[in-house]
Amino acid sequence: MTDREKLLIDNIIQESDGFFNQEDGEGVYASVCGHLNFLRKDVGQFVTFDDACFSWMENIFLPLHNALKNSPHAIGFPKKKMGKLFFEICDNWYYMSQLDPSTTADEAVINYYKNFASTVGRVLINAYTVA
Repeated sequence: MTDREKLLIDNIIQESDGFFNQEDGEGVYASVCGHLNFLRKDVGQFVTFDDACFSWMENIFLPLHNALKNSPHAIGFPKKKMGKLFFEICDNWYYMSQLDPSTTADEAVINYYKNFASTVGRVLINAYTVA
């Protein structure tokens, strides 16, 4: 990781509304690099790391952040740190989008909760999705 990349990752962590801490830096970096590779392949031209960070914040972080902040994560996953939960749901969203590209962040969160949350968390997410 270059000094510039570290600065950008640190900025993402600071702007994450408490979702990430310094321990999550490598995970954020790996996720942004994965997004960078996707963009380069999808767009078919050179995309800078700076551009990938902006795109990742807009297209990955913010949709998942908004979906997660309204979910009962503390009850569904009481022992899991938010950063770890975020990356697991991010992976889940990626795999779901391979089957259906229109999959939303909300759908990925609901799917993850229904499959992996504690029993109480599953009851709450079922109530959340009916409401």
